[in-house]
Amino acid sequence: ILDFSKIEANKLELEPLRFDLLKMAGELGENMSQLAQAKHLDLILDIHNVPVCEVIGDAGRLRQILTNLLGNAIKFTSEGQITLSLALRPASVDRWQLLASVEDSGIGIPQEAIGNLFQAFSQVDASTTRRYGGTGLGLAIVKQLCGLMDGDISVTSEPGKGSTFTARVYLDAAPESALARPSQPVNGKRILVADHNRLHTACIARQFALWGAKVTSAANTAEAEKALSQDNYDIALLDLGLQEGHEIITTLARFRQENPDNLTRFVLMTPMDFIATPKRLQQAGFAAYFPKPVTFNNYLMTLDMADSADNGEEAETVHHSGHRLLLVEDNEINQLVASELLKGAGYRIDIASNGLEALKQLAEMPADCPFSAVLMDCQMPEMDGFEATRAIRNGKAGEEAVKLPVIAMTANAMQGDRERCLEAGMDDYLTKPIQAAQLISTLTRWLPDEAPGGPLLQPEAEPAEQEHEVWDEASALERLMGDSVLLRQLLGMFSAEFPDRLTEISKATEELDFEEIHSYAHSLKGVSSNLAATALYRIANQLEEAALKHNEVLCQSLVTRLGEAGETFLQYVKDFIDDGTQ
Repeated sequence: ILDFSKIEANKLELEPLRFDLLKMAGELGENMSQLAQAKHLDLILDIHNVPVCEVIGDAGRLRQILTNLLGNAIKFTSEGQITLSLALRPASVDRWQLLASVEDSGIGIPQEAIGNLFQAFSQVDASTTRRYGGTGLGLAIVKQLCGLMDGDISVTSEPGKGSTFTARVYLDAAPESALARPSQPVNGKRILVADHNRLHTACIARQFALWGAKVTSAANTAEAEKALSQDNYDIALLDLGLQEGHEIITTLARFRQENPDNLTRFVLMTPMDFIATPKRLQQAGFAAYFPKPVTFNNYLMTLDMADSADNGEEAETVHHSGHRLLLVEDNEINQLVASELLKGAGYRIDIASNGLEALKQLAEMPADCPFSAVLMDCQMPEMDGFEATRAIRNGKAGEEAVKLPVIAMTANAMQGDRERCLEAGMDDYLTKPIQAAQLISTLTRWLPDEAPGGPLLQPEAEPAEQEHEVWDEASALERLMGDSVLLRQLLGMFSAEFPDRLTEISKATEELDFEEIHSYAHSLKGVSSNLAATALYRIANQLEEAALKHNEVLCQSLVTRLGEAGETFLQYVKDFIDDGTQ
């Protein structure tokens, strides 16, 4: 509403700066994909018509346009996919026209309603407002922002068959911008792409083919196996969703055993919420993995692997030995999850339970084995992550720690959290539950001598509560790469400590200590999300919000429900825990 008012009053000014269009598109795709994947939708990023990396324009406002369009597409699509396509066309010697299209397979728009779409406070009809919510300002702002960039926006749609919104804006050329091409030659590289979504497969194949690679496509595991048995490939990109869950991992492990001389480098494409121990994926035969959608950096990383294989080098996309990390986290279960994932990737891990402990350990770190980075939880007792980071930047943990990369970890994904982290001096931001792909790739961006690329800020995904009302066992196992022993250990720890957690929350509620209620609920939400305890997660999330609003009655009701849900969950997982002791 403030943006709309500024535009209406001609008070909103653009801030044109040089920026990397492909990097921005990749980060945006990664940020929005978890919202799409939570609805079982595929988000596809098509960038093959972008010839250069850098341009000059207002990156923040362009991102706002694309976020609005993608958000609407996800909101109004129940199955299928959303495709974000970018194309840069020369407009003059020093200017580009950017065409940004968002195509969905959603409910579509009646022809007679299209004319009203871009008017303020207008939606297709009253039922749309009731069912989907919203103010009706998003598209009005998009249209005005496009106008400020000397462009416009159009839409084509058919009810029941989806919509395509196309924004046209103008950007200035950036002098000496890098070309959007890999640095090494690609001609003749043999690449296999296997994805359950044919549109996504075609998009990836088109990008590689543009650079001169020879691409073969497969739509399922059987087709991929057949292709691998008939030809030699430099790289094979395999989608985790080819045959639901771990089937593709099992298939590859078997293929590797039967074909030990095959030199193909295998890359796994996963959902955003996939958690795996990289070491186990390596044992199954994968050289690397990354979450969809495939970004420009993912393409480069894949080709770098093929190039290193040609030169007899080992790709360093999975193993990261030599780096020592300080994990600052107050919850023991979260400590165990994060440390196991990091140890599996080859990192050395030290743990601090709060900000004060972190400062002490950083100040005492030995010169011959210093920390390379800090993973900092935001909400902790005694000293939270924000205060601890400010202290580190002010030299209170020693001069050697002042410039260490500090990566925030939080169970919140609220607007403004990123700004708060950056203001405190943090370098990057991850949301809980910790996702291995995002965690490892974020670390590789900040640590020396590692390959760049990977996701940045990911919104938190709620467990699938409708299908698994109490516990989503499959999701919990998938997060831990099928490690049932580790899952039993985590569940056992939770079972032992939950009564004390409940007592603490109940006491804080009796005393109307809303700050404590919020803190305990926040912690419980993160743990239950890691364990895929769906009902507990939902109630803890509601309790956290109720505490923020100081809603006494609702807090008391939710604490009662929390106790009941916890008891149900502990009974529900008892057999799973006991199976490991028999």
